[in-house]
Parts: sequence; C-alpha cells; structure tokens
Amino acid sequence: MTSTQVELDNIDRVRKGFEAFAASDIATLSELFDANAVWRAEPTGVLAGDYEGRDAIFAMFVQTAQETAGTFRAVPTAIAASNDKVFVQVNATGERHGSTLNAGEVLVFTLVDGRVREVRLYQENPSQNAEFWSA
Repeated sequence: MTSTQVELDNIDRVRKGFEAFAASDIATLSELFDANAVWRAEPTGVLAGDYEGRDAIFAMFVQTAQETAGTFRAVPTAIAASNDKVFVQVNATGERHGSTLNAGEVLVFTLVDGRVREVRLYQENPSQNAEFWSA
C-alpha cells in the first residue's frame, strides 16, 4: 500500500513535534498543535490523564520535565500513518525520586489541516508507569 502525500506530510509534522519536544521548542509545538487539541490518557500518579487545550497539554509537558528533573525522553522507534492518523511507537525513559522509567508506549495522533487535534496515549505496561508516576 502506498502512502498518500497527506500521510507523509503528517508523519513529517509528528516527527518535528518529537524533535521540538526534545528541544523544549514551544514555538514549534505551538505551530503543530491546534489551540483546541486534546490529550487522552489514563490518569497515572501525578499525571491527570486527559488534558483539554494546547495550553493544558503544554503545562503537562512542563510538569513532566519538572517531575523528572529534565530526564524524561520520548524517543520514537516506529512511525506509520493512515489517513488523518499517525501511530508512533515510543520508548519513554526518565528518572524520578530514585526510580527509573523505561517504558513502551504508543501515541495515536489525529491531525486536521496539518495540525494535531488529538493525541491518545496507550501504555505497554500501565502498572510500571503507575509506580513511576505515583506521588
């Protein structure tokens, strides 16, 4: 099956988003995320799970960095697209309160007109993440 140009463009945008996240480049992330974007995940310890709006999502990114003293990394290991969806397999790592995280995750991005409108996070091992993020 051949990818469409829209799918290839969406993959490129999501890759740029991961690069911007790693560099704490809020300006680029602001261009990529719709102001009304939503982030959907299971509540995990200090992380609320769902975040409504780009500002709330970015505040969660800041909280993640603060909770891990800047050690949190989300490194894509595989990316695919279908229509308006981009699927990213991620290795998430970090250190917090003497614990180490090394977890598999899948994020599903929905893009509309080239901007992220929704992200859904699925954890490979929810109990491992819950233990890491617990207060």
